[in-house]
Amino acid sequence: MKFGVRKDVWGFADILACFVPKAFETALGWVQTPGQIALIQTFPMARWKDHKEKLAGIPELQVWKAAGGAVYLHGWALKPKGGIRGAKKVWTLREEQL
Repeated sequence: MKFGVRKDVWGFADILACFVPKAFETALGWVQTPGQIALIQTFPMARWKDHKEKLAGIPELQVWKAAGGAVYLHGWALKPKGGIRGAKKVWTLREEQL
């Protein structure tokens, strides 16, 4: 089964994430906190510098941030658990908000 064409948002974002919080009750009544929205670029950790430089040259990134959106870099690497040599390797995330 074939799926449609995969295309990044503005040529860099792999994931569009959103969070809609639940309303909560205070002494003044029900309050709805604002939601959050983010674009995430995910890639192998070894390519961190390349991806960070690439994002610096994308003008739409600043428009997205000015509108209240967040941008994250997610670098992944397979590393020994707890940094102990010989330990079972686990996927490790390095995250940075731009």
